[in-house]
Amino acid sequence: MIALTYKPKRMRGGKRVVGRLYRGKYRLGGESKIHDVALGVCDKQVAEQKLAAIVRDCEKVKFGL
Repeated sequence: MIALTYKPKRMRGGKRVVGRLYRGKYRLGGESKIHDVALGVCDKQVAEQKLAAIVRDCEKVKFGL
């Protein structure tokens, strides 16, 4: 399983601009697709907690709990 939080980055006017809100990427065991979700928060610890909750819920759905 892979789960990480990050701030998206892009080029704007020749300069690198970092997004204000966090996003998360995760991949469950046995899958090849990486899911990308918007977390909608600007605090890293809260973003990691929200991503952990999302991954936990997806694992429960996958295993039928």
